[in-house]
Amino acid sequence: MINEIFKNSFLYEYFETFFKTKKRFPQSIIFEGQDILYGYFFALELARILNCENNSDDFNCNCTNCKWIKEGKHPCVISVTPLDFKEDSSNTVISVKQIEKITSLIRETSDYHRFFIFSNAASEPTSEKKQEKYFNAGYRIDLKNRQFLPLNSGILQVQAANALLKSTEEAPDKVSFIFLTDTRENILPTIVSRSLVFKIPFCYEKPESDLYEFFENYPNSA
Repeated sequence: MINEIFKNSFLYEYFETFFKTKKRFPQSIIFEGQDILYGYFFALELARILNCENNSDDFNCNCTNCKWIKEGKHPCVISVTPLDFKEDSSNTVISVKQIEKITSLIRETSDYHRFFIFSNAASEPTSEKKQEKYFNAGYRIDLKNRQFLPLNSGILQVQAANALLKSTEEAPDKVSFIFLTDTRENILPTIVSRSLVFKIPFCYEKPESDLYEFFENYPNSA
């Protein structure tokens, strides 16, 4: 179901089990850790599974929805950063206007399970080496002019975060918010309290150690 490039992580095991239970997908999730790119592509993989036209267990499914998500072209996945999904002139913060636009969008019904992925961003290229394993998984998203960086309170400031609170708490069915950060302490506590929190795996090869497993997986919820 979930692509095997994510296999050696608690996230993989948790959501593989979750999808088998057919429970309602969480409204708000925080991925915390240093490898923000992993968190971003894992969020895309979750969106792909939830929107697969074939409800397929094959992570190589090439239905229209899976293909578009892998190409970064699907309207169900929206990256919300200081540089993306905005019409106002500010490029240093996620603005209240962006949150108002999200609030308006989720009032509209959709056949898709929509994902709003929040992070910081820079208009600099992501190295091909960092993208290589995702290319091998069939993802073809152009990151020549985009780096995804950890979300923090300077980017999602109190006024915008407060405007988002009701949506994260009372999101319609098939709407999920994903926050990518290096630590939950950089996100408004009231958003954290409304979210499931998971550790992103370390971005380097993990050692064979029980201690590693402890620090990777604990705590995995707020």
